Amino acid sequence: MKVGSLVRCNFQPSSSAVQHGICLPMLYTIKNELGIYIEHRGENSGTVLFPQFAYEHVLAWSAIEEL
Repeated sequence: MKVGSLVRCNFQPSSSAVQHGICLPMLYTIKNELGIYIEHRGENSGTVLFPQFAYEHVLAWSAIEEL
């Protein structure tokens, strides 16, 4: 996976983040949406920008497909 790659999300998270030990609900449906891979976060994950929502989400590489 390279920074700048166009990706499609194949997973729908149920929460957007954890804040003070509480899972915050996901506001967007990102499954099957196109995004831009913008940052490596670990050996098997990274941050994807979904410009249509102005939203970034950290996803495992197994949850995204490079186009």
